[in-house]
Amino acid sequence: MYGEADLGNDFYDWQDREWEHSEVNRIDNAILPTLKKYKDLDKINQVMDVGCGGGVLVTALAKRFPKATITGIDNSDIALEKAKAFSKEKNALNTEYFSHDVASLPANWENKFDFIILFDVLHDLPNPTASISEVKRALKDDGVIMCIDPKVSSHHRKNIGDPNASFCLAFSIYCCLPNSLHKGEAAGLGVGWGMENEEEFLSSHLNVVEISNFHANECSNNFVCLKK
Repeated sequence: MYGEADLGNDFYDWQDREWEHSEVNRIDNAILPTLKKYKDLDKINQVMDVGCGGGVLVTALAKRFPKATITGIDNSDIALEKAKAFSKEKNALNTEYFSHDVASLPANWENKFDFIILFDVLHDLPNPTASISEVKRALKDDGVIMCIDPKVSSHHRKNIGDPNASFCLAFSIYCCLPNSLHKGEAAGLGVGWGMENEEEFLSSHLNVVEISNFHANECSNNFVCLKK
């Protein structure tokens, strides 16, 4: 998800290129095996990627779900232009992109999506409460939400000596906090919000049915959620 001022576009372009090489492995090794425990993959017709950035994950999902419509939303017009071009280049015709604030989704999106993913987005949200309420509203009653966020403790003494936490917390100052603070009255959470606080927050809105390692090096958590 790019920030309001699209800080450091060169960095985001590099990140998108790096992710392009890893998204297929992420989908095949982490997303699909977990998703199929809670949802018949053949019955997935509508998917939404919240904070889609340059469209790398949307495009990869489109290849894995060729009969579904994969929707990407972002608040950056620059990101969306790149996403549309990337999907077109990869011939991912079952994709669509919209400039929407996740805290205020279209009224006619209620109960629309079978699967919604927030990849490295939850801690960036200026208004997480309104945002997760809208995500829940847009989810079908039998749908699945995945919130994938860095594995950093909310109790910061526990992060001492953890190189992943050190990297993520430093990176958060440059990227995540500007994203979260780009609107007035913003939460300004960043990675320091931490996985314990995230679990408590998600559990207050959704049924968190699984928390699993997302990467082989265990640097992220995958919070798998259903409607209560």
